[in-house]
Amino acid sequence: MTGGFCIDSRGDVWAGLDRTNHIYHYPLTGFDGNGKPQWGPATTISIPQSVRPLTHIIYLPESDTMILAQGIAGSWDWTAMQSRIEVYHGWSAGNTTRPSPVINLTSANPKSITAAGNYLFVGYVHTVPNIDAFNLTTGNFDNTLINSNPAAVDVGNDVGSMYSLRACICGSGRVCDHERQLQRLEHGRVSLDTLICAAGRG
Repeated sequence: MTGGFCIDSRGDVWAGLDRTNHIYHYPLTGFDGNGKPQWGPATTISIPQSVRPLTHIIYLPESDTMILAQGIAGSWDWTAMQSRIEVYHGWSAGNTTRPSPVINLTSANPKSITAAGNYLFVGYVHTVPNIDAFNLTTGNFDNTLINSNPAAVDVGNDVGSMYSLRACICGSGRVCDHERQLQRLEHGRVSLDTLICAAGRG
């Protein structure tokens, strides 16, 4: 499965199956008597030409927002990202062809993305382990998360796995996961209460 994979907050599965140029959406229908999740038949959506080959899928059902990241055509590394990320507001409502905004990354070697609320977070491989934050409404770069206390927290030297970042929305001042390295993004005077978890080093 090289075209992206996502389990959204409602339990639905979104998958870019190999050599299909389609995204398959499997809705969660419930759980069996043993607690095993069950999914219904897939519906398919053509991957927009402008973002092929696809390598990342993120769907935010709360805002009906689809985020698609482009891979590198002809690369042996199907996890590698190109610089183009398309954001579709109203995806399930029918907007599968008009991305707005389109985010064009300028830093080298993007590898992992995650999203929460109105923000997209991007991690990079073979660079310092900084995480860039982009606004999903405007597409603007807003801030870079850094390790403010490297003497106490070791976050490694890069983000080497395509699924190594996770983001979540928490109440003000509440820690989501004390076992992972967490950093809070603060933009101006507004604390976004968006925490980034460095879930792996690759």
